[in-house]
Amino acid sequence: VGWCHIKGAADDIHFWDVEYFDNAAYFAHSRGIMRYDGHTLEPVEFDTPEPVFCHKLHAAAGRLWSFGVDDLLCFDGKRWARVECPHNSSGVPAKGS
Repeated sequence: VGWCHIKGAADDIHFWDVEYFDNAAYFAHSRGIMRYDGHTLEPVEFDTPEPVFCHKLHAAAGRLWSFGVDDLLCFDGKRWARVECPHNSSGVPAKGS
């Protein structure tokens, strides 16, 4: 057990969290999430018009949650959904955007 290089990960990506969900490892980083099935590392595609910022991941009750500075997303195993809250749905741009 120890650290290893995952083929397919860019050298400039800094992973902040990892969570195992539905037979795959999900890695959160500042520009999104990557999914590793044991063979292939792929970026997760979100159905959102604006960029998604991710930080922490948590799996519970058949869902994978992504907590970002200004984004909260939930994955049910088939699709990602943004969870709207007053902070991220007010029309005010996120800091740094």
